[in-house]
Amino acid sequence: MLELVKNEEKYYEFIRVLRTHKENTSGFLEQVEVTPEQQIKYMGKYKEDYYICLKDGVPVGWVGSVDDDIRVCTHPEHKGHGIGKFMIKELMKMYPTTLAKVLVGNKRSDNLFISCGFTNYKTDNEYNYYRMVSYNKPKHNPYKIVQMFEEEVAEYTGAKYAVSVDSCTNALFLCLKYFKDVVMTKYDNFEVKVPSKTYLSVPQSIIHAGFEPVFDTSKNGWEGTYQLEPLPIIDAAKRFTSNMYEDGTFMCLSFHIKKHLKIGKGGMILCDSEESVEWFKTARYEGRSEKLYHEDDIKMLGWNMYMTPQEAAHGLALMQNYPLCVPDLAEKDGYRDLTEFTVFKKYKKI
Repeated sequence: MLELVKNEEKYYEFIRVLRTHKENTSGFLEQVEVTPEQQIKYMGKYKEDYYICLKDGVPVGWVGSVDDDIRVCTHPEHKGHGIGKFMIKELMKMYPTTLAKVLVGNKRSDNLFISCGFTNYKTDNEYNYYRMVSYNKPKHNPYKIVQMFEEEVAEYTGAKYAVSVDSCTNALFLCLKYFKDVVMTKYDNFEVKVPSKTYLSVPQSIIHAGFEPVFDTSKNGWEGTYQLEPLPIIDAAKRFTSNMYEDGTFMCLSFHIKKHLKIGKGGMILCDSEESVEWFKTARYEGRSEKLYHEDDIKMLGWNMYMTPQEAAHGLALMQNYPLCVPDLAEKDGYRDLTEFTVFKKYKKI
């Protein structure tokens, strides 16, 4: 039976002898001889920071945390029986934020801390630095709420897929980047037509994505939606009604506080392309996939454009009483002609 007990004066010499044992000294950061007198003086300062591991009442190891640095040592005759792991796990109950420093090349200690749930967060020429991966492991992933909201919107609109993002502007941007970087990589300065009277973030998204906006005044009478021609991308910020999805398109929704589903912020991409869905999900979340950060491998650059579980939960709740047939929204006082702004004067207007 293993137990961890408080350090007492009767254990001082046991700690010193084990610390200076020829099979243990190579694992310590300071490989020096410690005299009994030096040990007594040291323990006078750090006695309360050390604990002794007893096996059936007999000391077999010790562990401590001095200045937030773990010190651990197991008797050579008892190594390989889980005693080191037991001591560290018991110590972490009392010092949950303490760290560990291991000499580079000391694989046995590296493996010990990793087996106890530590992660190597830094390495230099001398040491590997470890800290506990200490976080609650809840039964449910909160991002399931996001997926539920996406499924609810897809079902309502008649789309095969719905990918949530943090705004309609960024929904448009990601669709444009998908076509620029994945579908149409051979094109440079490709023109995209939009009404000259629309929200100013639309042409900005076109420019940021690497395209050239063309302001088409013939489109200024649009209601509800319009296409970013010739791409199959549709700005649907002013529309949210049942079975609205148009096959083969990328429809971008807004959940702004002034739009239909008043979450406060958020957007959605409706589409029927499985390949694009995977790209959107990765791109919206800094290139990450749907797994824990320290277990992931980032293979593409992305953006911070994901919808939070809080926003998704709000949207999911609002969907419970949302009507089937909803008219398009009109823009109060209309949109200003964007070509009046200095930033857009250099772009073509037809």
